Amino acid sequence: HPNAIKALVYYGGALRDVGEYGEARRCLEDAVERHRRNTGPEHPWTLGAMQSLGQTLDNMGEYASARQLFEETLELDRRVRGPEDPGTLATMHYLARTLNDMGEYAAARQLFEETLELDRRVRGPEALSTLTTMHLLGDTLDNLGDYAAARTVYQETLEKRIKVSGEDHSDTLSAKNRVGRMLLELKDYRAASEILQCTLEQRLRALGPNHLHLLHSYDNLGILRKRMGDPDSAAVLFRSGVDLGFGQHSPPSEKAFETAWELFDLLRERDISEANTVFRQFLLPLLDRNPEKLTCRLRTIWLKCEVISRSRDSTAHVQTS
Repeated sequence: HPNAIKALVYYGGALRDVGEYGEARRCLEDAVERHRRNTGPEHPWTLGAMQSLGQTLDNMGEYASARQLFEETLELDRRVRGPEDPGTLATMHYLARTLNDMGEYAAARQLFEETLELDRRVRGPEALSTLTTMHLLGDTLDNLGDYAAARTVYQETLEKRIKVSGEDHSDTLSAKNRVGRMLLELKDYRAASEILQCTLEQRLRALGPNHLHLLHSYDNLGILRKRMGDPDSAAVLFRSGVDLGFGQHSPPSEKAFETAWELFDLLRERDISEANTVFRQFLLPLLDRNPEKLTCRLRTIWLKCEVISRSRDSTAHVQTS
């Protein structure tokens, strides 16, 4: 029955939300096939199941498969639902996210900008989905190195988040943190320090000391202190981030590995023994992962770790010989 298949889609989405990606994939692949057979390959319920399966594939690091499925879904969405239907906009959004994860930043930017224009017209300039698209467009501009444009997008997002969700909402603080990060990249260290420190204090007060978003504050402030010539403060901040990212949350997030790399990179110029400990404990396990299933940013760290690991193996071999 179609309603039973819809329930299967909801169940697959729930499994994805709790990180049971393998089971979610099996469930959603079954649902897509059943919908195609029973309700038709172009039925909106079929397209919704395809979209949910694409999200799961992206979460699993199966980016090429997710991209292919989202592109297929989007083509059908535009023809069946129409180019301005909320379901179509959602598929555009998810495809752009996957392109960003793959490092296809120019393509992601173009699609996010197209989605944002439609979001503003269809959903409204202050709708939560519109603000999410704006935020992710800022992330893509950041990845492209267009920090001035990213700052403008983040600043607009921040102003609207404050109006819609309030000063202390986690999404508002994420936008505020991103503004500070762009000021850091633009070398306006004084303004960056003020915003990033304020965001850290707000997050501690509003979200508590174990919230994963704190990791972003520790990382950004650590980079700032390092660039300002205060490596001791930077090391304290990076350690706080690593303790949180690896101690409180499993599996470690992309930002946890980025912060561990920053700590290692700082320490290898100051205390090689401690740097080695950080590398073995936090970074070396990353090499057990399939690099093809990592985001572009995390794959960059994987490659750096592989080079270091190979170099150390070679050195050990020479010393043994």
